[in-house]
Amino acid sequence: MPEAQVQQNTSYFLSQRARMDRAFDNSDYNGFMAVARDLENNPATRSLWHKELAKLLPEGNRNANGLWNIKALKVYNGYRARWIACAERARNTNDRTVKQEAYDEFLEIARYCAGDRRIDQLWNDDLRNHGVKAGINLWLHLMNPEYRQMPLKPLAEARQFDFAGSITTEELYSIAKQAAQRNHRGIAEKDYVVALINDMRVYIADFNKEHKFFANDTEMNVWLKKAVQVIACESGFNPRNANSNSNGSRDFGLFQINTCHVDKLGKNGIPEGDFESLMKNVRWNTYMALLVWKGAGSFRPWNVYKQGMVV
Repeated sequence: MPEAQVQQNTSYFLSQRARMDRAFDNSDYNGFMAVARDLENNPATRSLWHKELAKLLPEGNRNANGLWNIKALKVYNGYRARWIACAERARNTNDRTVKQEAYDEFLEIARYCAGDRRIDQLWNDDLRNHGVKAGINLWLHLMNPEYRQMPLKPLAEARQFDFAGSITTEELYSIAKQAAQRNHRGIAEKDYVVALINDMRVYIADFNKEHKFFANDTEMNVWLKKAVQVIACESGFNPRNANSNSNGSRDFGLFQINTCHVDKLGKNGIPEGDFESLMKNVRWNTYMALLVWKGAGSFRPWNVYKQGMVV
């Protein structure tokens, strides 16, 4: 082949590869694959394309989809290294400001990973591998040694709970926000609260399968509406919240579970362990709240309920 033709073919190939990179950067999978098909079907570029794939990909996976996946993995690994570093930074300091900055950066990375179509599946795979459903629970998983050691049930079955006709998470967020305003306090940012509520719904469904707290969605909806108001007024949706009382007891987590309930550890599906660590975990705090509510027959154990903050 004449040298001029070789140079022309190479120039065209490089321009098409640049188009593929731009398509990838724009999360345009269809555009990426369209250019790949052109390179494969064009006799002038086919051999160059195959050499490129052989250089970048293992045998058996040398195709356009494999190239997209390897590029996505490279991007995700960069973000993965960042959120791991955030967790390490928070674990290795007692400075509350540094911990908060690490946590804020972690959440920002988590939102990006969940929203980027190139890497959202890799992010979801990581969550599943850690036995959690959302970024907030992954953070707790990384922060809390006791949490990491607990055997967690797969969430797949819990997600299959019949929520047909249930109140939406957005509606629950609005109810929580209104309760916080009545109590003249703020709550966490919306994305964070919505993620927490979604996780709670999974945990409640999981717990309900075994302990039968609710006979149907209607009963669960009534509980959820009141529960998010209690959380909004008690902790502002901060699962790490802790407070001391004049009688020497302490309250922890979303529902501000009091240390008087320490005798419930090791029973009814709640593991034994350090009470504070367990109650700062969204799953176990939610489970304990259900047990306290069930034992009292209402939300009366929470002062905000007795004070009329919960409607």
